[in-house]
Amino acid sequence: MRGTSPLSRRRLLQRATVGAGTLAVAGCLERGADDTPESNGDDEPNQSNDSDDSDDLLAFPEIENPPDAVYRPTHRERMRMLEPVDAGDYRVAGMVTYPHPFWLVDGSDVEQVEPDRDDVHLMVTAWDRETGQVVPVDSSPVLELSRNGEFVREVRPWLMLSQQMGFHFGDNLSLEGDGTYRVEGRLSPVSIRKTGAFADRLEEAVSFEFAFDFDDDLRRLATEVEYFPEDEWGERGALEPMGHGDGGSDGGDDADHEGEDGDSDHDDHGSAHDGHVIPYSSAPPATDLPGTLQDSLESGDAVFEITILKPGSRFVDADPEAGADDRYLAVSPRTPYNHCVLPLMGLEVTVDGDSRRLTETLDHELGLHYGTALATDSNEATLELDVRTPPQVSRHRGYETAFLEMPSVSTVISL
Repeated sequence: MRGTSPLSRRRLLQRATVGAGTLAVAGCLERGADDTPESNGDDEPNQSNDSDDSDDLLAFPEIENPPDAVYRPTHRERMRMLEPVDAGDYRVAGMVTYPHPFWLVDGSDVEQVEPDRDDVHLMVTAWDRETGQVVPVDSSPVLELSRNGEFVREVRPWLMLSQQMGFHFGDNLSLEGDGTYRVEGRLSPVSIRKTGAFADRLEEAVSFEFAFDFDDDLRRLATEVEYFPEDEWGERGALEPMGHGDGGSDGGDDADHEGEDGDSDHDDHGSAHDGHVIPYSSAPPATDLPGTLQDSLESGDAVFEITILKPGSRFVDADPEAGADDRYLAVSPRTPYNHCVLPLMGLEVTVDGDSRRLTETLDHELGLHYGTALATDSNEATLELDVRTPPQVSRHRGYETAFLEMPSVSTVISL
């Protein structure tokens, strides 16, 4: 298991100067009534006589008993955005910020990972150049880091969900001092079923590379701290995707819950930084889904939009076991506020006593969804949805308690 000991910040902060930086990040100092960091009389804010405390200026505050749902964290994060690069059918963008904890998911079990003597949190987002959709590929890329032409290490970042970044790859990395680090990466073929504009594409491994500087400007991010009011910590809600908050650069006020429609504020949204536009991994708005839209379902704080397409659709054609007269049942799960896709789930439906495992599928209209051919001829039928496996992706803060315990739900569908 990766390091879980408390993070020492001495190497991260020892040369960082306090001042106005180009990007502010959220931090963890306590703030007083005048909105300035509180001090106990020592030279550094929030520093005790124990010298170890001075190493932990970014010891994130814990929210006591967060809800088993999506919630607003104590702060928002910002990061250095790198210029996107082309990689076959993809565009790929790297992002780098200070290291921070995240949560690994194994089945319904969650384990927190604390960075140990790490220098940066490196993230990568990949999207299809033709459709502009973030591709929730089902395996991590391989990244090789080098500095001054010398190999540093190979990394397989985790598949992750973040309220601000959506679906991406990320990990905390230890570096070897200041300098320019080159990242050479390789994306594996997408192995899930692909239809529409994705059919017969994204089936080859592709390579990419980018570089970032580890320097005082990057370390300075860790000295610029911002808190939300403490009475908002742990509230049901979410930070907006980057590009839709304060200053147009990152998350701000939370959006309306998807139960009201789920399709007004975040369709086709992306993040613009220094002219670099990075799309967000949002599911299509419910009203844009093709077919006959059904009542939505909710389980484990995830929202499941359901639509049924008439016989003869390309989705049924892609299923070798489907009959010519079968309809297509599509289930599109998403987060409740930012409508981020939820990949790597195991879903099963029972309709008129017929149980079927849904197939994870990528389509340009339905986006990432889970579908199956449907043979029922009833005008109305009861559909029961069982979540066999919750989303098997790591989580940033605010998502680690949601989408885990997901009981069965049901609705009546109309054909």
